[in-house]
Amino acid sequence: MASAMMFVLSGGVAGAVVGAARGSARCPAQAPRATRRHAVVVSMAGGPTSWEEYVRARNAGQVKGGTIEEATKQLETFIAGGGDMEFDGGDSGGGVVGDGNTDLEDQHNSPNVVRGGFGQAQVTGNEQVGRGKVVSAMEARVASTKGNYFGRSTGYAEQKIAEISEEDRRLNRLDEVRAQQLENWHNQRSIHQMNQAQGQGVMYGAPEPYSPPASMYQSQEIPGQRLDGETWKPLVINPSDPVEKTFDLSARVDSSEVVELSIRNAFCTFLPFRCVFTPDSSPFFTATPEYGTMDRSDGDPTDIIVRFTPRQLGSCQATLVFETEDFKYIYKFNGAT
Repeated sequence: MASAMMFVLSGGVAGAVVGAARGSARCPAQAPRATRRHAVVVSMAGGPTSWEEYVRARNAGQVKGGTIEEATKQLETFIAGGGDMEFDGGDSGGGVVGDGNTDLEDQHNSPNVVRGGFGQAQVTGNEQVGRGKVVSAMEARVASTKGNYFGRSTGYAEQKIAEISEEDRRLNRLDEVRAQQLENWHNQRSIHQMNQAQGQGVMYGAPEPYSPPASMYQSQEIPGQRLDGETWKPLVINPSDPVEKTFDLSARVDSSEVVELSIRNAFCTFLPFRCVFTPDSSPFFTATPEYGTMDRSDGDPTDIIVRFTPRQLGSCQATLVFETEDFKYIYKFNGAT
């Protein structure tokens, strides 16, 4: 709405005449001065000067934005769709499709930026997200924006909202906000799986390439790409290298004994790693994942699963090396039946 502007005029025509008459009586040589101030209201040409005039001008189509009634309906539709509650969700309250990485100091570690640059960033992702008519969140060109003002909608939230019962609302099991949060979470998992397929995350899978777990998690048996661009060199262990811990495992033939190693990153950056046994280790020991990327020091530790599955009677040994570009951990394993 155009606002009226107020100007204070000093020395108007009337003031000049009165001042001149009074001044000439006291001092004929003194220039006339104004002794009164006149307030004059000057309005913008063609603009409304009151709320009523603004409403009439807007309803008549003279002001951009549509009529007041149309704006009210749009606001009601926005509130019915969740309103600003769509900012809440699985990506730290953003309500939009993202990989959960909102730290500015960590943008250079984003695989979507480092590996191809902004000009080569891809928006294609995993097709296996949800069921039925739910599509991948990464298909930005075909994703619908209905009912999700700030992000992308894949249809999963609408499915969950349609399934909400009165009992769910009464017991606080599910509501519109939680349904949107679930969709945001699935969208993030879609991006996470895409990064895993590109070798940018910790990949969990079975050694058998055609096993159901390997197919489910899209496991890869290729080395993770180092940050310095170099390839992993042959594994070398010096006699002076310290051993972090020694494990004694016992299992029957064709059965397994499992040990879980939780390794935390000592640095504030993501670090590619490899976790492999030395060539002289017994083949009855396996470790997964063999390659991946460690989270930062303030993130979650990397979990390594070591299995001892003997195929014959006797004892055996193995040496496991967890190696990054900056540090190396060595673990010894003694197996017996």
